[in-house]
Amino acid sequence: MDKKLVVSPKTMLSADQATMKSENISETDLIARVTANLYDAMAGTGCFDGVQAITVIAGPGNNGADAVALAMRMMDAGNIVTTYVLGEANKYAPALKQYCRDHGKTNQVLGAAALEELKATLAVSDLIIDGMFGINLDRALQGVFLDVANLINHANAQVLSIDIPSGMDARNGQAFKGTIIADQTFIVLPLKTGNLMQDAADHHGTMHFVEVGITPHAASDQVLIDHSSLANIMSPRKKNTHKYAYGNVLIVGGHRQMEGAPVLSAHAAYKSGCGLVKILFDATADATHHCSPEVQKSRLRDPKDILDDLEKVDAILFGVGLGRDNQEYTSVLEALIQMNRPLIVDADGLYYLKPLLDNKTLDFSNVLITPHVGELARLLDKTSSEINTDPLSHVRALSRKNLNVLLKGPSSIIAGPDEIRHLHLPEPALAKAGSGDALAGMILTFMAQGHHPLDSAVYGLYLQHRAVRFCLKNAHEATILPSEVISALSSVINVLQ
Repeated sequence: MDKKLVVSPKTMLSADQATMKSENISETDLIARVTANLYDAMAGTGCFDGVQAITVIAGPGNNGADAVALAMRMMDAGNIVTTYVLGEANKYAPALKQYCRDHGKTNQVLGAAALEELKATLAVSDLIIDGMFGINLDRALQGVFLDVANLINHANAQVLSIDIPSGMDARNGQAFKGTIIADQTFIVLPLKTGNLMQDAADHHGTMHFVEVGITPHAASDQVLIDHSSLANIMSPRKKNTHKYAYGNVLIVGGHRQMEGAPVLSAHAAYKSGCGLVKILFDATADATHHCSPEVQKSRLRDPKDILDDLEKVDAILFGVGLGRDNQEYTSVLEALIQMNRPLIVDADGLYYLKPLLDNKTLDFSNVLITPHVGELARLLDKTSSEINTDPLSHVRALSRKNLNVLLKGPSSIIAGPDEIRHLHLPEPALAKAGSGDALAGMILTFMAQGHHPLDSAVYGLYLQHRAVRFCLKNAHEATILPSEVISALSSVINVLQ
């Protein structure tokens, strides 16, 4: 899998300092290099083609210095550029002060009159460069900065952000009030966590990666998976083969009135290439007949019966639609973990896993949990807001228990003890009950076929993404059902082989 490094804002700032020290260059020298590469990247993607008027908005910090230096380069190339710098000049960063002196053609925005002038300029602009704030921002936009952000977001022009849309928290991807909604964002590598997580997909637009030769000296355990490198995850089958060569899986779940959850998982497992699928429904289930006939199924008399039904089983999915009213499942789950079989714990299964997390005798290395934010919050006795403020630390704490974690979201976080992977595949069509159950079935197939839990999570997410893309050819994202995504897997896999 091809990967790109992801770092925290703090690590990125340290990398800037280390780069300047190791190369014996000044801050303005580094900014000049960054903006030269930014300009080339923008020009290379056609951003300036046919553009008559460009407005550059610079903030008071180093992101503003990048913006002013970029404006100078655009003017040297013959572009018509109007540059505005926000805030009081005596509070500008040193590099920005120098670039403002060198530029000599910047307009300072202070007061209502300046805002009206800026509004008039934006009304006739073809392109707006957002350079108000970068990765240091940790609070909501206020005053003139919020006013200008609102003007940008309501302008009838293409908006390009430098590194990260202004107003976004680069630590966690949360968008403060007024955060710029960019059409394109040119990210100076390495990537920052806030470029990927949570609200990032709604504000970055098309992401472009700009290499400028900044390498963190502190090790990072985070990478972004380039999903274009996953195109060949499905291998052709041999002619001389049998069902057990492709995985025999067991799905435990389906409390009364939630029988559909394991059925979706079972169908997804079969459609993603599994050889044999069996569901053990909870004893309360009153409908086991609505599976496809290929799915083996039975109703549990007692949770302990699960342990007697594991002959030839390659991987287990525990918890989809299982309910939370039978504490015997905790001891059964403990026994399953002790067997060291590939195991996914999802949905209600996380409720039964919770009391086992601090059991230091358990080896979780073959266990993958697949929560969304709300489920992770319940597992850790946190609020969803606490998880969203710092999702990485909570995921990392679990992975240090030798547990594999998939935190589902617009940019999913897939973590093991030694590495955190980001997979940026935002799909609003998946905001529908049953999508997680279907995904679990896809991941289960890859685990049953011998893939590592983290690789299986990546493959399952990518497969689901491709199936959604296929459905979107003929349907609106609001109308697509998880069962339709499952049905699309046949067409998708045909292309992926």
